[in-house]
Amino acid sequence: MAVNDFTGKNIQNTYQRVVQTDGTNLADGTGSLLPISFDGNDVIISGSLIATEYSISSSVVDIQIAALSGSTNFGDSSDDTHTFIGNISSSGTSTLGGTTYISGSVYSGSNPNTKTEESLVALIVTGSIIPEGNDKWSLGSETNYFRDLYVSEESIKFISASGEVTQLRQKDAKALLEGRPVQQLTAVGGTDVFLRTQALFHETNDSSFIKTKTPGLWDFNGPGGNILSIDAETVQHTITLNSSDSKLILNGVISASKTNATHIMGGTTKFGSNTVTINGSAGHITSSGNISASGVLTVSSINGTINGGNF
Repeated sequence: MAVNDFTGKNIQNTYQRVVQTDGTNLADGTGSLLPISFDGNDVIISGSLIATEYSISSSVVDIQIAALSGSTNFGDSSDDTHTFIGNISSSGTSTLGGTTYISGSVYSGSNPNTKTEESLVALIVTGSIIPEGNDKWSLGSETNYFRDLYVSEESIKFISASGEVTQLRQKDAKALLEGRPVQQLTAVGGTDVFLRTQALFHETNDSSFIKTKTPGLWDFNGPGGNILSIDAETVQHTITLNSSDSKLILNGVISASKTNATHIMGGTTKFGSNTVTINGSAGHITSSGNISASGVLTVSSINGTINGGNF
């Protein structure tokens, strides 16, 4: 309703539009009270105050809110954003339910002129802490560090400069603390998923290693495959060269302390050629017992003496 223009009109015709006050209450010309009154310098409104802009003098330091019912919250809507250029101080507990970003430093002290920069002592969240920006971020420092760090059983991951991700699981840490080996996540060189104590690897070549998955059985693998096996599982221990082209070269002495057993060299396909050469033409055989041959024993040159028996 538009406000009437009282110019050139008598009060007797317009009194109902006149506002009057007794110093406390405010009423219209008919004596009907309006929903506003005065108490000294205070203005009391029994209804709602609706304004497109609400300005408070910078000298105002105390704002009190009282309500019989309803909410006294502001910013209680998801699309309600508030920006503070100055400082926000809280002597009680501050609860942050959403995502919180701290782009500056954390300070302590009530006096802005004497406050000191501090580390963030404690942070309890129910969501995620996400760094903002493309730089590398540190969790704590050498002087300001976290006392306890609790993570789920598969939550620690190391990222290299090339982007490779290595995961450290809870069971890996437990195995290290108990002195147990840590099992690999994937197979090495297309072979088994070894425990590192089950395989001794070359520093740079994953196809060259010694493995023992069964107690007492050792296999040496090289770029050419499995070439050597050591069997200490049974009473009859064996050392096997797994290639027909394998050679066993000893620059020292072959000694067998067991005298009542048969020692076989050559004669089977397991050991390759049937010919046994003792150090070429300069070699010699010394025997304190008998020398037997089921085949032909050929001597190309005799420079010594044969004592006892016939030759």
